Amino acid sequence: MEYLVNKKNILSDINLEIKDGEKVAFIGPSGSGKSSLLQLINGVATFFNEDRINGTLSLKNKRLSEWSANELTKIIGNVFQDPRNQFFAKNVADELTLRLGNFLNDTKEIQRQSEKITADFKLEGLLKQSPAKLSSGQKQSVAFAVATSTNPELLVMDEPSANLDLPEILHIRDLLLNLPRKTSLIIAEHRLFYLLPVIDRFIYLKDGQIKAEFTPHQLKSLTAEQRSKMGLRSLEIDSFSEIAAHIRQTEQKDNKLLTAMNVSFGYNRRQNKLLREIGLAVTPGESIGLIGKNGVGKSTFAKLLAGLITPTHGKIFLENKRASRWRLQKEVWYVMQETTYQLFADSVWRELFLNLEQTPVLTAEAEQLLRDLKIGHLKERHPATLSGGEKQRLVLATALLHHPKILILDEPSSGLDQESLQCIIRVIRKHREQFSTTFLTISHDPQFLYQVCERVLVFKKNAQPLTYNVQGERYSAFFKLFL
Repeated sequence: MEYLVNKKNILSDINLEIKDGEKVAFIGPSGSGKSSLLQLINGVATFFNEDRINGTLSLKNKRLSEWSANELTKIIGNVFQDPRNQFFAKNVADELTLRLGNFLNDTKEIQRQSEKITADFKLEGLLKQSPAKLSSGQKQSVAFAVATSTNPELLVMDEPSANLDLPEILHIRDLLLNLPRKTSLIIAEHRLFYLLPVIDRFIYLKDGQIKAEFTPHQLKSLTAEQRSKMGLRSLEIDSFSEIAAHIRQTEQKDNKLLTAMNVSFGYNRRQNKLLREIGLAVTPGESIGLIGKNGVGKSTFAKLLAGLITPTHGKIFLENKRASRWRLQKEVWYVMQETTYQLFADSVWRELFLNLEQTPVLTAEAEQLLRDLKIGHLKERHPATLSGGEKQRLVLATALLHHPKILILDEPSSGLDQESLQCIIRVIRKHREQFSTTFLTISHDPQFLYQVCERVLVFKKNAQPLTYNVQGERYSAFFKLFL
């Protein structure tokens, strides 16, 4: 099977058979074709790009193109990489009953199944909330709940752990382990540690082709060096060979670059404040992590610091002067979780210089950034055709080219293979060293933060964040903060 986009083979020589009840994971570097293969299987590419597909794709011994969209919806449950694309109702409760109502006629059965799914996925506190107002991790959990609510024969998931905290990932693992034996699972994922007890077969893709297949035992038999060369991330999350000694310690300075004083925020007057009297002082070149469970206000706090929203109480200072939203927006760059919303040009290269004059110095710097982030070969590609990890690195490169004083990264390690992750780590260190760029990083990835941060702020609901110094700490102690 072949799949072409812009006359280029995204997938080629794909020969694959998945049995009833088999649990399969697509793994491999960013841009290897994992998501594209999922889109072929779940019918998205088949319905919208059939003229670009060569070969035969069958579901239950019937060509996929012969199935109607309604028929496929009954058989396949989908969890997209960006779950916002699959929400239609005004609140979570209606989102659940909307799918159930399309397949069940009995009102009592719809209610019973809705209550069961709500309990299984621990959604009780979210039922009245709009999906648009949820954190990215909460959206991911709701999308998974909706997809499995009708007991589909095939569950297709694209990086479901990308925005989840560690307890949520382990909960998802337990739910996957309890899927009916007859339910087939196809999942594309970079985080592998939680899939080992779930998956029957790991299929390794690179450059749009299937290069290898592994059982869980065979995957574990690979050395760490072999997996790293393949672009595969760690199979263990609670142990780590890296040490924090190479983290650059910021020289203690009296001059504060950014200060938040007693900052509070609530989205409306009826709700309790999401953030209460939060304080933070940041010096030039410092690297700080923001951690905590989904929905505790990490991204909201970051948006306040970036001038995207206004505090209901408190003040924010930039270089010891009260900062307006306009000044914060100018000096603080925010790389969002949903990087698609920060891409506007029709090529990677034009994206870099969308609001910049292309001087010889900046041109050379842009070339180097693309090389450092391993996306130099994508200069002429349209950003919309990039993988999630490639988009992530492009938006990061665009931000760094503007030399912001402060750069906020929201889940920068999601969608990244091991090599891409190490590229971003090296780039962060380089820009701290050369330009004294200050980094604030929101992440659920302890291995990533352990390598780039000097300290982390641990956010908890209705409580002041606690500060934890990373420098010199053992990874085993640091890891416990994420449980």
